[in-house]
Amino acid sequence: MIGPPVLDRLGDLGVIPVVVIDDPSRAAALGSALLLGGLPCAEVTLRTDTALESLRALAENPDLLVGAGTVLRPAQVEAVGGGDSFASGLIYGLMTDDDLAAAVEIGAAHGALAMTTPGDTSSATLAEVLALVSGAGARVQR
Repeated sequence: MIGPPVLDRLGDLGVIPVVVIDDPSRAAALGSALLLGGLPCAEVTLRTDTALESLRALAENPDLLVGAGTVLRPAQVEAVGGGDSFASGLIYGLMTDDDLAAAVEIGAAHGALAMTTPGDTSSATLAEVLALVSGAGARVQR
């Protein structure tokens, strides 16, 4: 397996804060507060009109692992856009390694990195995906 898996990192925390952010301008401060409190992760619910903007703002912090939750409408699935990238990462992992858990980690990392680029196509490199799987932050050097 490649490095410490994302799921293990989350499991070690024992809790994932689920947040609703009404004002995206406050997202970065929330992320900083979570980190200071020893919680380097958050699930942003997609229950507000500004949730995706808030999610993007949190994802700017390389030390914070973020994801989307409470996906209520098909348009939100398209907006989050991690599904295709997860699938392509998973397929890559399965084609290059017999370890299913490692393949899932590669898929999860590629899906997460897809949210850091605008549009429908991920521009994450293999090196960036493998770095995230290995425990590096999600900040992409472009």
